[in-house]
Amino acid sequence: MALVINNAQNKYHPLGGAKRRHVNSILNAYPGPPNNLVKRKLRFIKNMSGLSLCMPTLERWLHHKKVNKQAIESGPVFVIGHWRSGTTHMHHLLTKDPQFGFLSNLQAFCPNYFLHHPRITKKIFDKYLPKQRPIDQVQLDAELPQEDEFALANMTKTSCYHGLYFPNQAAHFFENYLQLDHLNADQLKSWTLQYEHLLKKLTYHWSGKTLVLKNPPHTARIPMLKKLFPKAKFIYLLRHPQEVFRSSEKFFSGLLPLLSLEKQWNADLRTNIKNNYIQLLQNLTQDVAGLTSNEFIAIHYEDLISDPLEVIQSIYANLGINNFDENHYTDYLVNQKSHQVQKHELDQKLDDWIGEDTYGIYQAHLSLCKRIRK
Repeated sequence: MALVINNAQNKYHPLGGAKRRHVNSILNAYPGPPNNLVKRKLRFIKNMSGLSLCMPTLERWLHHKKVNKQAIESGPVFVIGHWRSGTTHMHHLLTKDPQFGFLSNLQAFCPNYFLHHPRITKKIFDKYLPKQRPIDQVQLDAELPQEDEFALANMTKTSCYHGLYFPNQAAHFFENYLQLDHLNADQLKSWTLQYEHLLKKLTYHWSGKTLVLKNPPHTARIPMLKKLFPKAKFIYLLRHPQEVFRSSEKFFSGLLPLLSLEKQWNADLRTNIKNNYIQLLQNLTQDVAGLTSNEFIAIHYEDLISDPLEVIQSIYANLGINNFDENHYTDYLVNQKSHQVQKHELDQKLDDWIGEDTYGIYQAHLSLCKRIRK
């Protein structure tokens, strides 16, 4: 994507839910010229982050001791896989089961104070949050599930999603913070403490329920997550590279103008997608080698789309999750029937560009999948 003008008219931005000092530290580290930043979005972020001057303090006074005592007895169940591989669909399906808790849009964007006065915060964000994701018309609502990397972007300086806010530096953020191998000891300790605290808050909010969390970057963090949460389980979604690349290019071409704080950027989107694909997936086979069959299951996207109930039932059986009830999913699946999945003809030029190395990763991961549809 070369020299794009950010002409999105929305003022809303997820960084508005961060603490004021976190916002300032992110903006102060911006290496580009200040006049390349979108003023209306900056005003929204600074105005919204004003809530952080009192809300987190009140939350700590009221809930801190109880949150610290909260145990994570089971799970979490992590939904992982490259973007546009069906992770959102899988996450929305699983969270229809009332035995699970999850991170909502509101909680992802206000991770530091969502326990305190959630109704007030919801009213504020409902005023600005779009009703649908403009790129693919996926419904947006403060209470619907969201991926926790947005929460991490509002809590830490080491989130790859800062690359969505500053596309000129996207390669830097994704290369350094997709995997967390580049963190020094202090950064890693800070990341783990903040993430564990976030999940304790969520578990407390959901009265001890097992959490189902979706986060594509976690695909590259399995050993760390398993060390942090020994009872964690993983559901991995895999999709054909051509479909992933085409869908990702279209998706991020629409997403960046909405989330970018920069007016102009010069980024090779397709190359970034390929590099991220390889970085995200290349170590997965090794990372899951020590996991048992009730800790990890790989699902092919085609199977999820063709027979979602059969896939969900298989996941429950393999991961040892009790109380499967197809009635939980009926209404959601009926509503999804109107959503048409775009099919593409195979493109030999794109195939050649994707390359044998990328297809080699896909083929290795295909052997991990428990195929429902032969």
